[in-house]
Amino acid sequence: MRRIIDLSGSASSHDAGLVRVRIDKGCLLIAHGIDEDAEEIRVPTHEVAVLVLGHRLALSGAVLGAVSANGGAVLSLDDRFRPAGLMLPVAGNFAHAARLRQQIDKLPACAHRLWQQLVRSKIVAQARLLRAADDYAIADRLDTMADAVAPGDPANVEATAARLYWPALFGAHFRRDDTSPENVMLNYGYAVLRSVVARAVCAAGLHPALGLHHHGAYDSFALADDLMEPARPIIDQLVMTLPVPRELDRAGKRAILGSMLADVDIGGHSARLIEAYEQTCTSLRDVLAGERPLLDLPALL
Repeated sequence: MRRIIDLSGSASSHDAGLVRVRIDKGCLLIAHGIDEDAEEIRVPTHEVAVLVLGHRLALSGAVLGAVSANGGAVLSLDDRFRPAGLMLPVAGNFAHAARLRQQIDKLPACAHRLWQQLVRSKIVAQARLLRAADDYAIADRLDTMADAVAPGDPANVEATAARLYWPALFGAHFRRDDTSPENVMLNYGYAVLRSVVARAVCAAGLHPALGLHHHGAYDSFALADDLMEPARPIIDQLVMTLPVPRELDRAGKRAILGSMLADVDIGGHSARLIEAYEQTCTSLRDVLAGERPLLDLPALL
């Protein structure tokens, strides 16, 4: 079973101890503190889907190489728990070169149609979350807006929906660009989700920089940013349900990481989110091959 291993510590000042990681016989050996006799936790490298790194770490390149060689992603965070770097495996699919050529040739023709599907799915998930919180009025408006999304979303319905969604979820004064505890937790959750999706993209033989909608000279993970949109409300739901005051401590991070292993609906059946995105990326590969018109996307159960 694939796991997410978080070694980034927490936002609590009392939880800032050094973490040491080494490799032995195909396993990560993880110890807390500087004591050479400290107990070590053993994790097989083939079980690591994402390794999350913070600042107070002692490890070698052998650790990073072993995780990557076994198909895992390595995510590094800054001091505000925002993504600072992402290392992905380069040998995730034997047909990578052929997939890359197909992605370059075929993606432009279907990008607008697929972005429409992604935005609709995201807004529908946002509406479902608000309806579960008994905000039926805003939820109904979001459902109507989802139906109005055109190919490529030229009217930017996604942004209009967000202006209704965030105040309804976290209160009238909430802004996504501030440093509130909710935003710290959302940023952390989205960073982990992005690494999960980027890893699935590479495993499917696709290139994460060639996106459907997101683009830019400095966005190396545009496709992952596109495909993760429908799953953002899963992180939002988790943060919303945490008790106040919300804090990105060990318990908060454990809850967010647990959402990556939560069951979602995809293609009419239940799967863990981390596995559902493997199906999503495989379905994109099939779209590019002309075998199907739309993606399999995860949805809240």
